[in-house]
Amino acid sequence: MLRRLKLKRFIIVEGDSLNVISWLKGGVPPPLRFDAMFDEIDDLIAGSFIDINHLQRSANGEADSLARGGLFFSYFKELVGKEVTVELKNDLAIRGILHSVDQYLNIKLENTRVVDQDKYPHMMSVRNCFIRGSVVRYVQLPPDGVDTDILHDATRREARGG
Repeated sequence: MLRRLKLKRFIIVEGDSLNVISWLKGGVPPPLRFDAMFDEIDDLIAGSFIDINHLQRSANGEADSLARGGLFFSYFKELVGKEVTVELKNDLAIRGILHSVDQYLNIKLENTRVVDQDKYPHMMSVRNCFIRGSVVRYVQLPPDGVDTDILHDATRREARGG
């Protein structure tokens, strides 16, 4: 007899540290100094579907180069509090209020909803999410959030090398 699996949330974890990925998957126990932290993680994710993946460090190349340039980081900070749509490299598009962004263009969204709910029904219960910068394909900005003068100035500075 099949029972419907009731999950609290769907969580995707990606990292470039093989050790941490192994600890999270449970294949290798974490060092004792991290035991309490991993016990807390286990409690937080209980009842969730978790997809844990290892990424090669080279997969972070684009995000790292953008972060070093800082071109987009300062621009995205101006969009905090506005609605954006983030399209991921796996074709999932999530719309929400930009809560925060860091120098690696990792994005935290609140009040999220999936753009294509028929294709991703398991994501309908997700209301807040953290998106790693290296998995972002596009960020669609609100029309009133585009200040072309700032973008032109930043692009000119970047072209001059600083």
